[in-house]
Amino acid sequence: MRKLDWLRGLSVLVVEDNELIRAVEVDLLRALGCDVAATANAEDALASLDDPRIALLITDVRLPGPFDGIALSLTAKHRRPELRVLLVGADLEHLPPEDLRAIADEGMRKPFTVGEFEEHLANLARHFDGAPA
Repeated sequence: MRKLDWLRGLSVLVVEDNELIRAVEVDLLRALGCDVAATANAEDALASLDDPRIALLITDVRLPGPFDGIALSLTAKHRRPELRVLLVGADLEHLPPEDLRAIADEGMRKPFTVGEFEEHLANLARHFDGAPA
C-alpha cells in the first residue's frame, strides 16, 4: 500500500491566494483521489468549514483580508476540533514548535517541492483513524 493511499476519498479544503500554488496543490490532491474544494481567502473558507465532510484544511499563512491562515486555523480548530490542518508558509521557522502544534497538525515551509508536499501529507496520516501511521 502506498503511503498516500489513505487520502483516497478524503474531503480537503485548500486555502491559498497564489493561483499557481493553489492549482498545483489541488491537482496533486485530486490525483491522489481527494475530493477538493479551494478558495483564495479565509472568509470564503470559513463558510466551507460548515461542511462536515471536510476532514483536512490546507492553508497558507499569509492570506488577503482580515483573517490570515493562523487565524483561520485557530477558528477552524475551535469550531471543528476533529478537523486536521496543514499550515503552509515561508515564515514557519519563526513559530516555536509548541505554538505550531497549537495551530496545526503539520507545518510545511514555502517554497516546497512536490515530494515535500507528499511527505507532509503522509505525516498527517497519524492524525486520521484507519490511516497507516
